Amino acid sequence: MGYLPLGGFDTHSNQRNEHGQLLTTLAEGLAAFFRCRRSCPRGRGTVLMSVSGRRRSFRWVMP
Repeated sequence: MGYLPLGGFDTHSNQRNEHGQLLTTLAEGLAAFFRCRRSCPRGRGTVLMSVSGRRRSFRWVMP
């Protein structure tokens, strides 16, 4: 399991610079994830999940 915390995208002051930095961090993190995924024997069975929201949680619901 990997975790890439980015903080928040709700950046009204200095938004242009902060969004650029956040998106660069996201792109670099995802690129590293997919490089690792390709090199692992079980990489094809890997799932990527993205969660966004402030103080929200999710619950796994089995069908």
